Amino acid sequence: MAPGARRRKTVSGALQPPLLAKVAVPAPLPEPLTYRVPEDLAGRLAPGVRVRVPLGRRQVVGVVMGAAESAPEGVRLREILEALDEADRPALPADLLATVEYAAGYYLAPPGEVVRAALPAAVGPGRGEPLQRKLLAPAREVVADPEAALEGLGRTPARRKLLAEALAGPPRTAAELARAAGVGPAAATALLRAGVLTAQVESVPVSAPPPVDFPVKPPPHLSEAQARAVEAFCGWLEPRRYQAGVLYGVTGSGKTEVYLRVAEHCLELGRSVLFLVPEIALAPGLSRALAGRFGERLAVLHSGLSDRQRHEAWQRCRQGRTRIVVGARSALFAPLERPGLIVVDEEHDGGYKQEESPRYHARDLALVRGREAEAVVLLGSATPSLEAWVLCERGKAELHRLPERVGGASLAEVEIVDMRKEFARVGEDRPLSGRLAEALEATLARGEQAMILLNRRGYTRVLHCRACGEGVGCPACSISLTWHQVGARLRCHYCGYNAPRPEACPTCSSPHLADVGYGTQRAEEAVREAVPEARVDRLDRDVARSPRRLAELLGRFGRGEIDVLVGTQMIAKGHDFHRVTLVGVLSADMTLEMPDFRAGERTFQLLTQVAGRSGRGERPGKVVVQAFRPNHPVLAAAARQDYDGFVKREWHARRTQHYPPDSALANLIVRDEDRIKALERAGALAGHLREAGEGKVAVVGPSIAPLARLRGLWRVQILARARKRSRLAAALARAVAPLRRGDGALPRWLMLDVDPQQLL
Repeated sequence: MAPGARRRKTVSGALQPPLLAKVAVPAPLPEPLTYRVPEDLAGRLAPGVRVRVPLGRRQVVGVVMGAAESAPEGVRLREILEALDEADRPALPADLLATVEYAAGYYLAPPGEVVRAALPAAVGPGRGEPLQRKLLAPAREVVADPEAALEGLGRTPARRKLLAEALAGPPRTAAELARAAGVGPAAATALLRAGVLTAQVESVPVSAPPPVDFPVKPPPHLSEAQARAVEAFCGWLEPRRYQAGVLYGVTGSGKTEVYLRVAEHCLELGRSVLFLVPEIALAPGLSRALAGRFGERLAVLHSGLSDRQRHEAWQRCRQGRTRIVVGARSALFAPLERPGLIVVDEEHDGGYKQEESPRYHARDLALVRGREAEAVVLLGSATPSLEAWVLCERGKAELHRLPERVGGASLAEVEIVDMRKEFARVGEDRPLSGRLAEALEATLARGEQAMILLNRRGYTRVLHCRACGEGVGCPACSISLTWHQVGARLRCHYCGYNAPRPEACPTCSSPHLADVGYGTQRAEEAVREAVPEARVDRLDRDVARSPRRLAELLGRFGRGEIDVLVGTQMIAKGHDFHRVTLVGVLSADMTLEMPDFRAGERTFQLLTQVAGRSGRGERPGKVVVQAFRPNHPVLAAAARQDYDGFVKREWHARRTQHYPPDSALANLIVRDEDRIKALERAGALAGHLREAGEGKVAVVGPSIAPLARLRGLWRVQILARARKRSRLAAALARAVAPLRRGDGALPRWLMLDVDPQQLL
């Protein structure tokens, strides 16, 4: 974890002689490139400004990272062509630019890729000026003598009509002109090439956000614990300095209200507020809470928006027209003016880690940005991550607790059902135990709602051959295919491969294929069988393929139009449904089987979070947990909702085994179509890493990764671990140096993940 870096000296203001600039370009290069600054741009360039530069035979958009002290030896420098921002309003403000630089260094990521992640697609490196349109108008000589121009077109009626339309009105796009003239767009292209029409580029104006339609609500009364937390956090805002806090509140304890009170004080001080959530699905709910409290226009930023929507929200931030931003992981890079408060809600959630390059963790970079901006950073959760807990133990953050639910409501009662006894009773592995089926009937009879969690999609887990014992697997990945009743296809949840159900075993041709295990589709079917009168729906990635569909489904459940919602972990995250009084958890011990040192922590967090969806209103809640290992200590701690006991045992285990956060960890994956070649490359790399570590870096492997093949490539894993992050970083840099290509980029066959959140 990156618990807030040492402050960097960030250069600000226009660049001065010598006129050389370091520019991050959209290429997998380890360092920015050096360019000459022409005299006419000398006063217009500053760190964070976007520029157009030549790269090879093309022109791209990069970002100025700072001044270069000297030119690289033996390199002919090229000039910056154009500045796309003004020096006093860069695309990346100083605190954000410093965060980007830190991320590139910490995660060993190309700076151009980090900059690309920091800017919306429409304005990022490699793109032109955001959301532009090309307007066509008659050339000056045509305007001076239109008759001659029309006469010169000869027998081309379409072109004559289009030119006449252009002469008669204002500049318009080719499509608009063609439509008005009643001709095809090819006529406009021909006139433009002939010089009869000229083009001018115009940026599309940023539209105002729709008016807020939520009534402003008065704040509720605070509990004593809430009031203490608000007083402490507001006090941190006054001196304008960096401070990190962890808000540990049980589910339903009113963490959001604490955020809102502190945000209100931050806005009164003239500073802006950034709210981060782990899932796009949670952004609308928090947006409504913010709008309902402040009645103030805010910006929403996440990857589910269109380019236009993200661009408009980004521009409002940059122009100082909004002071509140809410969004998922990428919202961390919002160009807010004077950020004073950064809230990372559900900070424990794995959704904050980006699994594609650059592989950054938004929670950790929020701490870095908070330090750079001299802002307060609040990490909130009902199950704080071990990293957050250790920050408090080491004095790098301050812990505040909300130990009780708002209004005195009690936490839900948890009952664990031993599925070994259930299997012995009924003779088969059914999704619903008799106890859970009874609880469902009683809940619905009272007019209440229920949620059923199963963290596995599909209908059955695998098709298993009773003759040879093999499962039906993906031809490109070392994973079993999952049978989806909806659509009647076998699907790979990793690469997307799908196929019809075979009539015989692909391995031995036996016709005796059996369904083994179950997923959310089968669980939904079982609920319908148990309570046929109930209105049942399902929430997983197969159903909620878009934010709109997800919001629609959650809205229906919130309005009481659905009685039972069956879903994956998506249903466990931060939702507040007051009529839910029963939560059922199927295969609760399934995640404990994952080959990952965080398996216990993730299981505890998931069970505690989903249990917190029950009994959030005036009625008491009930949780029924089904497991084949009911006495497992993680399940027992989750049933008691004993966070302190769990985290102390988990921290002891991590220190004993030297796993994060007791150490720094990197996961290196070598990929190749040829298994032997992948092993040979990984063996050589592991040797370089051991040598570079000088005995201070533990290297485990190489070995075949738990997910051995993915998308047709064999995967060989190396784990590198050190007590100090600086030692690991230095060893990694030295070990991969011989592998870099001529341009400095790492080979495509190597994946490097610093602070990995999963080890598959």
